[in-house]
Amino acid sequence: MADLLERLRASLAGRYTIERELGRGGMATVYLARDVKHDRPVALKVLRPELAAILGAERFLREIRLTAQLQHPHILTLIDSGEADGFLYYVMPYVAGESLRQRLEREGQLPLDEALRITRAIASALDFAHGRGVIHRDIKPENIMLHQGEPMVADFGIALAASTAGRERLTETGLSLGTPAYMSPEQASAEPRLDGRSDQYSLASVLYEMLAGEPPYTGPTAQAIIAKRLTGAIPRLGVVRSVPQAVDAALTRALAKAPADRFQTVTQFAVALEKPARPVRVPALGWWASGAGALLVLAVAAMVASRTVLRRAAGSVVQRQFTFTGKATLPALSPDGLSVAYVLGWRSLVVQRLDGGDPVVLIPPVRFITSVRWTRDGKAIVIDMMPDSTELAATYLVSSGGGPTHKVLEDFPPFDTGPDTTVVVRAPREKHRLEFVSLRTRQANRVIALPDSLGEVTELAWSPDRRWVAFAAGGQFSSAGALPAGGKVWVVDAAGGVPTPIVDQGRNVRWAPGSDALYFLRGPAGAVDLVKVRLDPKSGGRKGNVMRMMSLPTADAFDIAKTNQLVYTQTSPGLQAHALVFGGAHPRRVLQEHSLTEGTARAWQAAISADGQWVAYSRSRGGEVDLYIVPFAGGPTRTVAPSPAEELWPSWSPDGSRLAFTRADTGGHALMVSDVRTGASQRVGSLPGAGGFDGGVGPGFWSADGQHLAYFSQDLRRIGLVDLDRQSESVIRIPDSVGTAYFFVVPSPDGRELIASTLVRWTDWGELWLVSGNRQRWRRIHGPFGESYPIAWSRDGWIYLINNRALFTDYGPPRLELWRMHGPDGT
Repeated sequence: MADLLERLRASLAGRYTIERELGRGGMATVYLARDVKHDRPVALKVLRPELAAILGAERFLREIRLTAQLQHPHILTLIDSGEADGFLYYVMPYVAGESLRQRLEREGQLPLDEALRITRAIASALDFAHGRGVIHRDIKPENIMLHQGEPMVADFGIALAASTAGRERLTETGLSLGTPAYMSPEQASAEPRLDGRSDQYSLASVLYEMLAGEPPYTGPTAQAIIAKRLTGAIPRLGVVRSVPQAVDAALTRALAKAPADRFQTVTQFAVALEKPARPVRVPALGWWASGAGALLVLAVAAMVASRTVLRRAAGSVVQRQFTFTGKATLPALSPDGLSVAYVLGWRSLVVQRLDGGDPVVLIPPVRFITSVRWTRDGKAIVIDMMPDSTELAATYLVSSGGGPTHKVLEDFPPFDTGPDTTVVVRAPREKHRLEFVSLRTRQANRVIALPDSLGEVTELAWSPDRRWVAFAAGGQFSSAGALPAGGKVWVVDAAGGVPTPIVDQGRNVRWAPGSDALYFLRGPAGAVDLVKVRLDPKSGGRKGNVMRMMSLPTADAFDIAKTNQLVYTQTSPGLQAHALVFGGAHPRRVLQEHSLTEGTARAWQAAISADGQWVAYSRSRGGEVDLYIVPFAGGPTRTVAPSPAEELWPSWSPDGSRLAFTRADTGGHALMVSDVRTGASQRVGSLPGAGGFDGGVGPGFWSADGQHLAYFSQDLRRIGLVDLDRQSESVIRIPDSVGTAYFFVVPSPDGRELIASTLVRWTDWGELWLVSGNRQRWRRIHGPFGESYPIAWSRDGWIYLINNRALFTDYGPPRLELWRMHGPDGT
């Protein structure tokens, strides 16, 4: 590949000077080049050699000439094309901006007005092209450039030229025209004749993603996505985001399976999006688990402007999504219900108004932040915070309008704020009492003693009228105190007295706005309920039975600011935020609900290069799974060895020049090695599948000399050891007495020995075995107690292990530890 690049540079010398690669796609490689004649930067796109061979120079240049005639403000103009030394290329202006894909990766979802503006501009470009008989065939976020905020459609020419080659000839080379997540049903079915309604379908899919956070159809493989598109129901945007009815209806029509059921032109589609209509009502529950991702923003979508609005009938309650940031949790509504505070990435404190405006970062990233509570006058927010690794965690106060933080309490016990910024009630750890503490003097001015038999207080809540304190005791503290821990729920008079038991188990205790009832979560993960219990205003005791309000299966936290206004977060499939309105004539009826933000992608299986400069990871996007690499210090990402198949489990060679990974498709799994600099990939190993996890998909492990690569077969009964320099392979069968492969196998620095983790029975934990003597001798070796997985055998003789002993000691959640021993028989 390096020779090809030098050939390309030589063939274009005098016309274009290639500076660097910008990216790779399924059909072309894009370079930043300089137009020598005009001394300007340009984007030079060179077709992949196999595609160039299919098209031929004459056909390519003939078809791409049509693109040069498309002069439109929202079409990226073709300024040159040609053939040089067997290379087919075309040239477009260099757009110093970003693609729509990059913006979606950064923001997840776009505001409604912005998404519609972009759609209108693209529709005008497509309508112009369709009027001249040109169909794009590959509308997707990657092909929409944003230049100073204005969208520009790119790559008309390559899709048009490639379509003339015929689908069958493209398929022979493993290339495909169109992207599964966005292509129309007729394009996916290889219909020979396409018209502008195919591009309309793709544009509708892009708009759906801009608003929902993911394309309308997703799946683990391209085949799965296409199958859903051809046989599944048309997804409704209104189920995942509250939008005007016109937008929901227009999108549903544009996503129709039959072209005849769509709009006749993309302009009609764009016009239909603008028809005034009432917001779509989101169905109650049932869809809450949609979306994926990583940790996402918490906020309230039920925006109510005044107490009068709160008393409206259920049918007139309006919801809207107002925030599009991500990685947030621990919501706390301001006392007036107009703002929400939340923790971003567990490290920053952010406040945002519900009636508009940008998020305001009150506290930039610190070590961690938990336990967010507003003071009742709304002037300040009290949090638990660890500023950095040199200070212990403590309780801090910060003005809700911004300013410096002030440490108000040492340690970080459970607490709740008072009516203003001067007092809190707290439960000191290992002291059976409640303290009402002045934040000015840091002294307790009132103490309520609690019986030792109650156990330690894990959370508490001070009633809005300041008469009562509810608390949970006897439960388990969660990690870092970040999430509600629960226990038996009690209520005690704030003036002092004997606590009254309320329920035997509850967590995330919150008072009703009228101080006449408690809300809390109850039930194990996967079966969580929001429950309510009324209290006697004279005694503080329970009044009537516990009322199950609704099921929130994986909820971990919630907050209530005013009657019928509630937000909650869930732990699975990721920290998601949801808002709902409930109550009215039927107090347990959910009137409206929707997700506040949706995940856009999953990134996992990260691997860092030996020099610490680069990180590789697998990422799911639009139903495809590709490998990406990004500088450790931050910067643009780029794909490695993209294909319609799934690229998983990256593993760096010791010198950082190559990546091993597993490529999975309907034909099975293959161990691949890619040259990071050139992108050239080849299959290594002969066994059917690189095994270990996820139905046979697993990593390859390098020897420290970079010459050997070890992996498991898909049946977990054989180990492949590839000598990359000699292009040979040893296949090692695992004896029945040793069991089956279990996750990991690492070669010694010279590749002569292996350490493998195996299972004799699935009820056991993994055993460590040394394989030596020309792969014929197996000897069990001792590691730390518990389940150990070897991950590296370094040149200096150290063997590194991941160990999970918690699984076999307290049967709790995994607690992974990193261990090392010097050689197979070392300590």
